[in-house]
Amino acid sequence: EQPDMDGMFLSNDILAAQLHSFALSQGLRIPDDLRIIGYDDIYISSLIYPPLTTIRQNYSVLAETALENVLAQINGETVEEVTVIPVELIERKTT
Repeated sequence: EQPDMDGMFLSNDILAAQLHSFALSQGLRIPDDLRIIGYDDIYISSLIYPPLTTIRQNYSVLAETALENVLAQINGETVEEVTVIPVELIERKTT
């Protein structure tokens, strides 16, 4: 439906892997015709060919921050409404 589209960012690596498979079945060359970025950096993203470019979250910092915020709320402290945890781009061969 979008002939000028040359890339997609998917909300997780499973969807990105499904798009990857579908694109190849339609004769598209990755990344020449279509660039794909996933999110999560699950194990499969490095196994497919070409390997998936993805975003990696720092789960330990995410969990630690969540726990600190919950404990602060239990203790009656005010916590920020939004907390930004940095992520990392894992650049492989789909971009």
